[in-house]
Amino acid sequence: THLDTIYMWLWISYGMVIFTLLFFGHTINYQINPVILLFSSVPTFISGITIRFKPLVIGGILFWISSIICFSLSLEIQLLLSAFAIICGYLIPGYLLRAKKDN
Repeated sequence: THLDTIYMWLWISYGMVIFTLLFFGHTINYQINPVILLFSSVPTFISGITIRFKPLVIGGILFWISSIICFSLSLEIQLLLSAFAIICGYLIPGYLLRAKKDN
């Protein structure tokens, strides 16, 4: 369907953005954690809206809030916050979605 195509290209474009950030990260002194979290919020939030799955929507919002907080933290704390955001933004919604599919 058209929605599947949009969904696919949303995640492909996200991958291209992340690859670009990683490749040119030296130009911003590799302080890319907040930027990656910020970009991660968009496809996660849109995916949650698309499939009408509230935990994924909340995960996208969590990525956005975490990115805002990360801009003012040291690199070590950014890494911890990023790990927390990934667990709460991707892993937990993923496991919930899988459990929903299995039922």
